Amino acid sequence: MERISLNEIKSWRNQLFEEFPFLEKRIYNATKEYTENTKGLFDELLKFLALVGTYDAKLTPTLAIDYAWHEFILFTKLYDSFCREKFNRFIHHNPDENKQSNANNFKKTIQLYILTFGEPNAEIWGNYAISEWNSAQCGSCEAN
Repeated sequence: MERISLNEIKSWRNQLFEEFPFLEKRIYNATKEYTENTKGLFDELLKFLALVGTYDAKLTPTLAIDYAWHEFILFTKLYDSFCREKFNRFIHHNPDENKQSNANNFKKTIQLYILTFGEPNAEIWGNYAISEWNSAQCGSCEAN
């Protein structure tokens, strides 16, 4: 699968929110304690889904992204058709109580995010993601 551009992500969001304005409202209501930037949060959810779809890996989002994902999934036909159209498969949501597994999958998510999209949104992805981003910016040495 080809990498997905930020312009594509925004285009997907605009189309979904234009066709289903109630989706945006539900996401806002479910996540306003984390952020009032519903469009930005939904962009991050779409990036997360793109990572899963591109790398076919078991990944873990932030809590705010997870709550936005819950709202998107409730639009079952829309979510199903979106996944199949954009990623050629349905992306399942599988809760897991294994904190170590979730932590490892979150680290993997951040690494793939940085490789694919660059700097994470600090408000959505948190301090760990920014720390990983900053560490990835070293660039002051080489090996051969």
